[in-house]
Amino acid sequence: MKYLLLGIDGAQNEIFQRYDMPFVHSLIKKGKDLNLTADLISRGWVEIYTGQQATETGGYYEKPIANGTLEWSKDFKLSSIPGYGADIKPLWQVINELGFKVGVMNVPTTNPAPQVDGFFVSGGGGGKNISEGIAVEQCYPKEIKNSLDESGYIVDERVPSLLWEKGLFDAEKFIDRLILMTEKRIESYILLCKQYQVDFGFLVLRSVAVIEYLANGEGNRYLKQEKNTNEKLVLQIFRFYSRLDQLIEKLFKSLSPEQAMLVSDHGLVPRLFGVNLNAFLIKNGFQQSSGNKSMLFQFVKSFRHFIPYSLRQALKKNKKIKSGYQSLVNFDKEKSLAFNITQMGAIFGIYLNDKERFGGPVKVNEKEALKNTIINCFNEDVECQKHVVIAIPFEGFGKPFDHLMPDILVSMPDGYMPVNESKQLFSKHAPSFNEIDLTKVRDDNWTGIKGTKALSIDCFQLDDAEQPSMQNNTPGLTTVFTKVVASFKRLQR
Repeated sequence: MKYLLLGIDGAQNEIFQRYDMPFVHSLIKKGKDLNLTADLISRGWVEIYTGQQATETGGYYEKPIANGTLEWSKDFKLSSIPGYGADIKPLWQVINELGFKVGVMNVPTTNPAPQVDGFFVSGGGGGKNISEGIAVEQCYPKEIKNSLDESGYIVDERVPSLLWEKGLFDAEKFIDRLILMTEKRIESYILLCKQYQVDFGFLVLRSVAVIEYLANGEGNRYLKQEKNTNEKLVLQIFRFYSRLDQLIEKLFKSLSPEQAMLVSDHGLVPRLFGVNLNAFLIKNGFQQSSGNKSMLFQFVKSFRHFIPYSLRQALKKNKKIKSGYQSLVNFDKEKSLAFNITQMGAIFGIYLNDKERFGGPVKVNEKEALKNTIINCFNEDVECQKHVVIAIPFEGFGKPFDHLMPDILVSMPDGYMPVNESKQLFSKHAPSFNEIDLTKVRDDNWTGIKGTKALSIDCFQLDDAEQPSMQNNTPGLTTVFTKVVASFKRLQR
């Protein structure tokens, strides 16, 4: 294999340094840390495989529909990218066009599997429901589905499927299932790579993200020797990382890549504080509460976890119910000047409630002055200064999806996450400071959230003279696309 791009969803260097992982540590030590930064608004994997930010592709984690209503969406698919396959070509297409074969597996938001020279197994994400077995539309060519079924390939497992569906509340059984998923993924990938003789491999593992979303705070406190930790769970997590190291070593030794990179779509850090930007807007007169609707919002958001998991999955398939839930807000849509809506903690900013996008009261000629007023008020707020949370204007560059970005971006330290349920501007996230009881987990992001430090290790680095130049001092995830393509262009020569 010429090049292996190993994606580990949610990983960052600091996480691996906690555990006994001699092979991974050797890759990191021999390689070069590219120090790439994730913006946490754009889908990281989409940036990596298109080389473009969400303002170009529409690849946001969540976004407004901006059709004159407050309808919201977490959905994304490849076919929605303007000029996909022509103006914007994914990594596997570019490498195929350079004359090399590709083998891609489990890259999120790639369903259905595109036609390639080589093989392609789509991953989940982008609003797709969790699935255990592989579907035929996730496979190219279609006949690889049979070999994946025979090998026991597991498409996806997350906290909801493991705890609320399968009832794996025993820490050992919970970790066993994630190890099995990872083993089957790597075994299947090695077999297909050898069968199709690929030059470029792109594999994404997601089990690290499942563990760190659940227990990042727990592991962090255990290593600090704090007493209120679930030691049984933490020791099982240590076992997982030891096995992961062995599996990554098996992958590298089986495929013998000439070049390789370890990457992630974002890091993962302890979930410390929720930040309800609407509380700031209400306090300063930029937003009006909706009274009874506010009570309905609090009721629905607070009690959704008591609905059986299987019923929740079924309700998500109903477009009207899904749209109604995603459009639920707790402020007066006609009187409020600004708002934050976030359903997965990925809207780091404030929208002006303008007529064109949201049907609100703010006119176009009022937006600039209102934006500056809110920013000044926010940055003068004592609480915001204490938490080092800063508002800045979003400056668009005429990109197709600029209008879906918040008008005001809010920079937060790692460990802070936008929320809408809390009544306070800043609220301490209690589960991150208490022992985890798997039977009481009610959220995917129980003690961990996305962090800005992505894993980005160029394992067998080239001489500095051959490295592509960085365009800025804080390079983002699109750099991965640039570096991989540059490597294959050199091989073509």
